[in-house]
Amino acid sequence: MADTTNAPSAEPRTGSCLCGKVQYEMAGLPIGMALCHCRNCRQASGSSFAANAQYERSKFQITQGQDVLKLYNDDRTGSGKPLERWFCGNCGSPMYIVSPWMDTVVAVPSGTQKDDVQIFNPQQEYHHDHRQKWVPKFKGIAESSL
Repeated sequence: MADTTNAPSAEPRTGSCLCGKVQYEMAGLPIGMALCHCRNCRQASGSSFAANAQYERSKFQITQGQDVLKLYNDDRTGSGKPLERWFCGNCGSPMYIVSPWMDTVVAVPSGTQKDDVQIFNPQQEYHHDHRQKWVPKFKGIAESSL
């Protein structure tokens, strides 16, 4: 019998912004986990790279604080593909990213998720050519420039 003590649960996953005014829920497991080193993701996350879990858009919903959400239309991306970056208008936490070119997927910053996302290892590393020199290459993760 397989050991399932650390197996990810398909139960709904939840998350929120720093102040708690915006809350969300996703049904099921993420379809992917990715890191992005592009300048826009670094600036939007306030860190050396962004770490986002990707879920089916139809299984993601804002459960509280829809009226607090603000939108930044990011049309100057490194890939040239526009993104909608939604964030909490009160505390500024990035909440999710959607785009017409990935219309069935929502990218959710891993740091906003209340559930343990350590069990989900990133499979993709975008814009690795913009990785900060002091950030090591991650082993076992495919690299892509989008």
